[in-house]
Amino acid sequence: MLNQIREWITPTVEQEPELERKKITLIPFADMQTGGYTALHPGVKKVNGEYKTLLEIGGWQYKHNEHYFLSSKQEKIWEHLNVCLEAGARARDGNKMVLFSMGEALDGVHHNTPELVTRNLGEQKETHIELMKYIKDKLNYQRGDELYCFESTEIHTGDEETSIGAQLGAYQFATGFYSTPFLEADINGAWVWAYHEGVRAGEHPNAGNAAINMLRRIYYTCLVEGLRVPDLILTAHVHQPKHVTWTTPENKTIHYVILPSWQDKTRYVKDRMPLSLNKIGLQIITIYEGGEVAVHDPLLMTSPRGDEVVIR
Repeated sequence: MLNQIREWITPTVEQEPELERKKITLIPFADMQTGGYTALHPGVKKVNGEYKTLLEIGGWQYKHNEHYFLSSKQEKIWEHLNVCLEAGARARDGNKMVLFSMGEALDGVHHNTPELVTRNLGEQKETHIELMKYIKDKLNYQRGDELYCFESTEIHTGDEETSIGAQLGAYQFATGFYSTPFLEADINGAWVWAYHEGVRAGEHPNAGNAAINMLRRIYYTCLVEGLRVPDLILTAHVHQPKHVTWTTPENKTIHYVILPSWQDKTRYVKDRMPLSLNKIGLQIITIYEGGEVAVHDPLLMTSPRGDEVVIR
C-alpha cells in the first residue's frame, strides 16, 4: 500500500482541465485525535531547531508517561503520514496551499477509555501543536498559505480549538477567535462549505446515499433561502471517507467529501461498528481558477477488522 502511495502524483495533462490556470491546493486534516493510543503521534520532536527521533531523545516526555515510544500501530500511521506529506508537497507544485484542521484535534478523556497516551488535555494539546508544526514544515507551508481551524466534539477537544489555532498561526475570524464551527469560503472561485460533523459514508449497497440526499437538501434550501449554492462540502467525524457528486437541474456539479481520519479503531468503536473497515489517510483537493473542483483519490491505509484464526 505504501509503495503504491509513493507513486501517487498529481493528475496527468489529460486529466487536468487547464494547466495554465491558477490553482490552489486544499489539504484538509480531520479527526487527528492526538493523545489517543490508536491515533497518529509524532515520531520526532524538534530540539534546538532540528528534528530528533524519539530514540535519540529517550521518548516523548509526559508527566505520567515519561519515556513514551510509539506503538507498532502508531509507527505504521506515522510512516503513512510522511508518505502522504510527500505527496501533498508535490501536489502543491508551487501553488498557494490552504490547510483545514477539521476538528477533533485531540482525543480528550472520554467514554472511560484506557487507550490514551496521556490523560492530561494540556499535554495532548502540546503534542498536537508539535505535530501540526511538523506537518506544516513537511508541506513547505510558507508566506501566503493559510490555515483554518474548526470546532468540534467537546467530549474530545474541550474548548481548546481557538487556542490551538492561535499558537499555529491560523486565520483569525472577525469574532477575534482562531476557530469556527462552520466555514463558508470562496476559494479560487469555488464556494466551499466546511464543518466537522456531517452525514455517514454508508456501506455498500447504500454507500454515499446519505451524502447525495444531503446535497439535494442543501441545494433546494439554498434556492428557497436565496443563498449561494456550494460547489464543495467538506465534513469529517465518521472516520470513513467518501466522495460523491450530484448534478443540479442547472447542470452544476456539487461535491460532498467525507474526510478520512488519523485514528485507528478504538475499543469503543470496535464494539459499536465491528464490520466497518477503518481507513486512515489524507485527502487532497485542487481548486482551479474559476471554481472548478478536482477531488483526488484519497491516500489511505486500511486496518484489519480484528484477528484471524484457522481451525481444522
